[in-house]
Amino acid sequence: MNGGQCIKYFIPIGLVARKAVTESLACWKHGFAEQITDLSLVDDDAFNVVINGYDYDSEESLKTVIDAYLKVRCGASYFDVDGADISCWLDKNSKFKAIELNLNMDDVEYNTSLIRFSIEQFITKLKPKYKISGLILTLQGGSVSLDELEAYMTIPRNALDDGITFITNTCFFESAEEQIMTLYFAIKYDF
Repeated sequence: MNGGQCIKYFIPIGLVARKAVTESLACWKHGFAEQITDLSLVDDDAFNVVINGYDYDSEESLKTVIDAYLKVRCGASYFDVDGADISCWLDKNSKFKAIELNLNMDDVEYNTSLIRFSIEQFITKLKPKYKISGLILTLQGGSVSLDELEAYMTIPRNALDDGITFITNTCFFESAEEQIMTLYFAIKYDF
């Protein structure tokens, strides 16, 4: 388990990226993220995130990617997700969407049903034009047991095609009184 609290330096390229990073950081209340415009300030040992506004199909996709990065190595985590993992999720994709689910901290059965239903609905809306090529499952808030997390992870594994990039990330905070699961989907045209 890593303790999080790893600072991420966002380096935006282009006005759209700069605006999206500025807005996202203004809403992010957990810290450990800064925007850098002077490349001489880049720390080679830090988690540097280059956000090129021209790589994404929309501002929504751009903000989805920024949000996914913000939650990596911020709070305590069972997993050591890093920039290479995120790069695999980003690889050859330009369209990204997120589903945010407010989980019930005391009802695993309800949560698994909510996750299953939400993924099925999302897949139905995508077909036949698009397909899912990657997924980051991030659980943020109060911590859960590994058994509970495994129950949550099994649902997308069973619902999605083999061969997609699947990353699990947790972002736990001691003082959290809620659990939010965000499913970050990388999407491609289905030719």
